[in-house]
Amino acid sequence: MVYVRIALPHLPGSSGRHPHGEGFRGNPYLFLGRRPFREARLRSYIVAQHRRGRPTAEILQDAYVRKCGSETFVWSVFVDPRTTKALAENIRAAFDEARPERRPSA
Repeated sequence: MVYVRIALPHLPGSSGRHPHGEGFRGNPYLFLGRRPFREARLRSYIVAQHRRGRPTAEILQDAYVRKCGSETFVWSVFVDPRTTKALAENIRAAFDEARPERRPSA
């Protein structure tokens, strides 16, 4: 892993030093806000596992889900309207496939 030193701008009225020291290795793009990539990957995993027929309580206990972030983060992705909409579409699709007129006659 390569660390790059970044030069933080000197603001008027400040000492010119960053509170974390001169070797600050934080995210220089933090001012842009949240990056939705982690949320999208987690949402995709939850929806894919649900589509395979796994119960949501079981999915939330997966090591991959726990590794993605805190319980608060995982829960916020899980209750996000985009996730609940995708899960509802999975349920509707499962009901459509199970309709009697779609099943082959025995």
